[in-house]
Amino acid sequence: MTRTLLTTREKAESPLRFRFLLRAVAIALLALGVWAFFIEPRRLVVNHVELTLPNWPRAAPPLRVALLADLHVGSPHWGLPRLRELVERTNAEKPDLVVLGGDYTIDGILFGTKVDHDAIAEALAGLHARLGVVAVLGNHDWWNDGERMRRALVARGIVVLENELHTIVHSGSPIVIAGLADQMTRQPQPAQTFAEAPSGATIIAVVHEPDVFASIDDRAAVTLAGHTHGGQVCRS
Repeated sequence: MTRTLLTTREKAESPLRFRFLLRAVAIALLALGVWAFFIEPRRLVVNHVELTLPNWPRAAPPLRVALLADLHVGSPHWGLPRLRELVERTNAEKPDLVVLGGDYTIDGILFGTKVDHDAIAEALAGLHARLGVVAVLGNHDWWNDGERMRRALVARGIVVLENELHTIVHSGSPIVIAGLADQMTRQPQPAQTFAEAPSGATIIAVVHEPDVFASIDDRAAVTLAGHTHGGQVCRS
């Protein structure tokens, strides 16, 4: 039988190591909390992604699209002043087209304050793009009177799609935008929606939740979605 004998020094150091470990874990959790609740939500970062799409029309030059989603206006650190700042930053990028991916309002957000639909829409009306602004609604919007959110956006010149098509013309090439309904609260109809697109059309699909991706028609050059907050929030 083997017996391990600890010296007096080793016995004294053991609880010290444990306390040090506890302090390290506590500091790490505190740092994570500060980042998650006070620093990261205040950041406004512009991400540039260049995509090469196999079925993009050869005659059409590149299309510069600004995608904004999950604004959740009224969340802590994210009110109307920050939304207007986002609009200014977006306009400075000079996009050809602006796509809004849904969830402009909040529902059940801790320490959040609900903001009027018209105030949100009025701020978004400041977006400028040569080919316009196109939007879909998300689950938070429908949990907070989606019809009212839709009317507020449409009244300010923003095209809102729900299982509908909208055609833009980019340097002489028509491009069809297919906007689908929110999957959590509505009934997306990808097959019926894409069936209405002209044969051979170049299609950009816009959805709030990427769950519907597997049902998107192969003709779509690209699918733009929100809901996952840039990958910070994921659904299996």
